[in-house]
Amino acid sequence: MKRLFYAIAVVGVIALAACDKTPKAVNATVTIDESALATDVPTPDFYSVTLTNTTTSEQFKADSENKSASFVLTPGVYSVLVEGAASAGGATYTISGNGSLSALEEGASLAVTVNAAKSAALIFKELYYSCYGDNYYFRDQFYEIYNNSDQTVYADGLCICTLDMYSYEGVPVEYDIPNREKYVFSQFVWQIPGDGDDYPVAPGESFVIAQWATDHSIESLGGARHQDLTGAEFEALVGETTLWNGTVITDNAAINMVQFAAAYSAFQWLNNVGGSTMILFFPPEGMSHELTYEVGSDSPYSAALAIPTECILDAVHACENAEDAARVTVPAEHDSGYIFCSGPYSGESIVRKIAETKEDGRIVYKDTNNTSSDFEVCEEPKIRRNGEGVPSWNTWN
Repeated sequence: MKRLFYAIAVVGVIALAACDKTPKAVNATVTIDESALATDVPTPDFYSVTLTNTTTSEQFKADSENKSASFVLTPGVYSVLVEGAASAGGATYTISGNGSLSALEEGASLAVTVNAAKSAALIFKELYYSCYGDNYYFRDQFYEIYNNSDQTVYADGLCICTLDMYSYEGVPVEYDIPNREKYVFSQFVWQIPGDGDDYPVAPGESFVIAQWATDHSIESLGGARHQDLTGAEFEALVGETTLWNGTVITDNAAINMVQFAAAYSAFQWLNNVGGSTMILFFPPEGMSHELTYEVGSDSPYSAALAIPTECILDAVHACENAEDAARVTVPAEHDSGYIFCSGPYSGESIVRKIAETKEDGRIVYKDTNNTSSDFEVCEEPKIRRNGEGVPSWNTWN
């Protein structure tokens, strides 16, 4: 019996050895081909490369080095996903590509061509323009700008403005410039100063542009229910000014913006309390500050800066009523919707909706380039209402 058992055991070992046909691992390489990217698209420092076995769903992941990622794989056929991100000029670029890798033999390789999708990193998050109360106080308007991306970007050079595309009678203004359809127009454009790396804005941080960065809730100004804007990062203010009634517009801790363009003299920036289309943009290098005029006029009140539509980062079409909503001010690719408060001096603000909250708590706001879908009206304005971060260089907040 012992001999028989031993013989069976030996046969079993031989049989197991014969069944051990575990395939030998193979080395494979994925390279990234950036030849399809436009010359003005920034490239990532590295790409995340994910390989998924189409039979077993087993995954292998690696970060690229010098546009190449190496793997040791179980032989098989793999779907390949290459993903990266980079930022430039206030926009975030998602750069990705995919393919299929047949890794059945040693030394398998695949070149994946990547393409870029552009989205704005800096977006309007909250806009307060309607103002509040029977005293018609309007100097506490503010605009909160948010970094909606996962990359640090710089606010230096960013411009903000309202668009002047229609006359007071609601008639489209014909500005005297060729290819008018390729431009939008503004009489006052305000710009954040800086040398390119002075004002970093990390993911999840926001900054506030105030008309006047002071405490408007004090009785000598707006009074209760008006905004304390002493912590705003920027104010659209040329400098200290004394008004006709003796009110002194003080120059506060907030950084003064500069006038990139002005059709006529103005010491502050006042938005229409009934709403208007507003845009954010970075001017292209060498962009002219020269104004163009309405056809047949040379009055400064008919002059405006021509801004190429391709420069627009974000656009919001706020208007006074549904009738105003029909006025097309930007191409649909930048904004195909509209929103309006219940009326001027209603005290309401418009706020961007939350799309998701990341595991680390960072909020991603909805950005479909449709104001109707992306924004909602709130009864009262509130700076950083969802706990957005404050930039490190704001030391007076």
